[in-house]
Amino acid sequence: MLLVTTIRAMTAADWPQVEQIFAAGIHAGEATFETTTPSWEHFDAGKIPDARLVAADDTGAVVGWAAASLVSSREVYRGVIEHSVYIHPDHHGTASGDSCSTRSSPWPKTPATG
Repeated sequence: MLLVTTIRAMTAADWPQVEQIFAAGIHAGEATFETTTPSWEHFDAGKIPDARLVAADDTGAVVGWAAASLVSSREVYRGVIEHSVYIHPDHHGTASGDSCSTRSSPWPKTPATG
């Protein structure tokens, strides 16, 4: 089994692998209201840029991802986020999710999140 060796910022080039993992999560009934994956442009626009990470194995393949979005633009919700962590089904139980969660929390502070 390949091990996660890198947690790094997500880029547009990662989207095909991120989308595949997201689709697998949707299909498995994971905790999302989505029924289909969004386009990269829609996903990108809805997430905090500095709060998107991928977990890659030692070949560079993306095995999981984490991302956050603001709950609301209202000042009273400043700093409140919704976050997602998805792991490729072949890597469930390998602590990849722990790596994404640990590395991504606390989320980087931005002007929007304080």
